[in-house]
Amino acid sequence: MGDQIQLSPDSILRQVLNNYWAILSTVIAFYFASRVLDNQTAGENVEQEPVEKSEQELGKQ
Repeated sequence: MGDQIQLSPDSILRQVLNNYWAILSTVIAFYFASRVLDNQTAGENVEQEPVEKSEQELGKQ
């Protein structure tokens, strides 16, 4: 943490671009976690056995 955090628009943009992959992966992780917790995960986006089993059980009822 030797870098000093500056608040000028250019330095903020530079810091965001430097941390682009960390930010992107965090956003994607939270997005999919919320989808799975809400049981709204579409089969074509994320294939998981619990989702497929629940769909089969719904079809039997």
